[in-house]
Amino acid sequence: MGRIENLYKKYTKKKVYFAFAILFIIAHIVILSIVYQINISFSINGQKFKYISKNENTVLFKDKNGDLVNIDIKVKGNTPNLMGDKYEIKYKDKLIAVDHTRWQNEGIIITLSNGEEYREDWISIKFMQTYRRIPFDVELVNNINSIYDFVKGDSIYTLLLITIPAIFYGLANIMYPGKLWRIHHMFTVSGGEPTEWAISSNIFGGVLILLLILIFPFFTLIK
Repeated sequence: MGRIENLYKKYTKKKVYFAFAILFIIAHIVILSIVYQINISFSINGQKFKYISKNENTVLFKDKNGDLVNIDIKVKGNTPNLMGDKYEIKYKDKLIAVDHTRWQNEGIIITLSNGEEYREDWISIKFMQTYRRIPFDVELVNNINSIYDFVKGDSIYTLLLITIPAIFYGLANIMYPGKLWRIHHMFTVSGGEPTEWAISSNIFGGVLILLLILIFPFFTLIK
C-alpha cells in the first residue's frame, strides 16, 4: 500500500485511478483477442484450421498449410447462426455435401467425399461422438458449424460494453471505498460513516470484480 500512496502523492489519486483503469482495459482487450483467435480455430488429427471470412454465399477457412476450405451455401437457412440448410464443403480433393432440410425427421444428412451417407441427429451430435469413431469429413463439418455459430453469434467483444464500466466500478471500490459507500447509502443514511468492515467489503468486492473480468473471457472457449 505504501507504493500506491506514493503514487497518489506524486500524480494524484484521480490520475492513478484512470491510469490503472486504462491498463486493466488494455489487458482485458488483449485477453479477449487471444480467446477470440482460439475460438475461431480447431484441429483434426493434428491439422489446424482457422476461420477466414464470409460473404453472401461463401465461407472460407484455411488450414495451417494455407489450403482453403471453401463452403458454398446452396440454400440459406432461417437460423442466423446456421451455415445454411444446404451447403457444400470443398477441401483439397474432398467434396462434402450437408443437408439440414430434413433434420427433424431424418437428422442431418452428410454425404461424404467417398459418396457414403452419414446421418446425425441431436443425440449423436451432443453425446455419441465420444463413443464412436467419426469420419474426418464429419469432424470437419461439425467443427466448421461450431466455429461459424460462434462467429455469427454475439461477439465476445460486445462484453466491452459491460466490462469497461465494470472495470471503472471495480477500481472505484478499491480506491474510493468510502465515497462509494456514501453514494450507495446516500438515501438511507444521514451523517453516517462507513465501518472498517464496510470499507474492506468494498475493496474485496472491487478486487473480485476485476479478477472476474480478466478471467471471464476464458469461459467462452468452445473447445
